[in-house]
Amino acid sequence: MSVLIDADRWEELLEHRTGVFLGARSGHVASAVKRRMAQHGIDSDEAYWELLHGPDAGLEWSMLVDELVVKDTRFFRHRASFEFVRSHILKRLAANSAMRDYAIWSLGCSTGEEAWSLAMVANDCSKDSDGQMRYSVLGTDVSIRAVSECRKGVYGAQQLAQMTPDERTLYFSQVGRHRRVVDELRSRVAFNVGNVIELSSEGLKYDLIFCQNLLVYFRKWRRRRVLDAMVSRLKPEGLLIIGPGEMTKWNHPLLEYVGQGEVAAYQKIK
Repeated sequence: MSVLIDADRWEELLEHRTGVFLGARSGHVASAVKRRMAQHGIDSDEAYWELLHGPDAGLEWSMLVDELVVKDTRFFRHRASFEFVRSHILKRLAANSAMRDYAIWSLGCSTGEEAWSLAMVANDCSKDSDGQMRYSVLGTDVSIRAVSECRKGVYGAQQLAQMTPDERTLYFSQVGRHRRVVDELRSRVAFNVGNVIELSSEGLKYDLIFCQNLLVYFRKWRRRRVLDAMVSRLKPEGLLIIGPGEMTKWNHPLLEYVGQGEVAAYQKIK
């Protein structure tokens, strides 16, 4: 007998906890819930609902979110945005040779490719400044499982497909059929579990906040709220980069739009 799934309440729960709104994709939600139920040998929608509301539901919730949200990510996925970051850092260094620190936050970093790509760009720029610029990268994602993969720093050929041979040689070591991020980068990059819809305006400030392919899952009013919170975490002259087309007709009194072509970038006014 087919298991009945109340897709509406699962969609509502997903949006309430993560901000993700899947709209008309009820079939996708029901299928994901059924797959997780099968993993636990549960044949009741209500029983799985109770499991997700139990005291030890954190990991299972993360597994369900992974089923629901497509995570198609690769190193340098949107190359133009990363080259924009490179140009921005080099201009900052040229204007201020005494700049010593550069802090980067990759929000919604999935399995880490975005954060590691940003570290590679920053490392290149640091070498151009004779190593005088120290940089740090923090990657944050709502998924416990994804953050675990980030910390391993081990990837297959598909994730590295958009990298140049020189980049692969410089920043990875061979581990069997996979490649592992080199220690030079690992010492500069950290990852944590966090929910972007709970983003606080208080806390560390960053020179760059990079958030692509995440806002597209939110309703427009929530996108604005999340972006406004990001602005509060930028340093003066800090840069915010989002995905092309993820947010239109949005502006902030403390930001100037500095994007070019397909790159959606904003700089904080002093």
